[in-house]
Amino acid sequence: MSTNYYTILEIEKSASQKEIKTAFRTLAHKHHPDKGGDEKKFKEINTAYQTLSDKDKRAQYDRFGQSSTNFGSANGFGNSGFGQGGFNMNYADFVKNSNGAQFKTPTFGKIPGWAWIFLLPIIIVVAIAGLFFVFLWVSFSTLRTVKR
Repeated sequence: MSTNYYTILEIEKSASQKEIKTAFRTLAHKHHPDKGGDEKKFKEINTAYQTLSDKDKRAQYDRFGQSSTNFGSANGFGNSGFGQGGFNMNYADFVKNSNGAQFKTPTFGKIPGWAWIFLLPIIIVVAIAGLFFVFLWVSFSTLRTVKR
């Protein structure tokens, strides 16, 4: 796909976000494979829209061209090394398609109620034992400094 994304979406380079969205919806509807359209053309339209609808990607595309949008040469790996096909990965897809589950803190909401009958006394005993050992440590530390 060495064509211009603006040409694919049939818009001017100065098009607004609203114009880009309208052009994408019109062309996607026209070329959607489920409606008898060309799948290759649909993928080109989708790629063009994904780039031009994002402000940062659009600025990068306008400045460096299409090769900068796949982050292939920007990350230092380009199309060399890592086997015959090279290494070309769009890291932005991981962030965009991620639901953020890997960053969420664990919750105890999935522990059944009956399990708390066993867990709560263990938690209380461990907490009291921890406080006891902290008390002993502080006491012995204080006694050691007083004796000197």
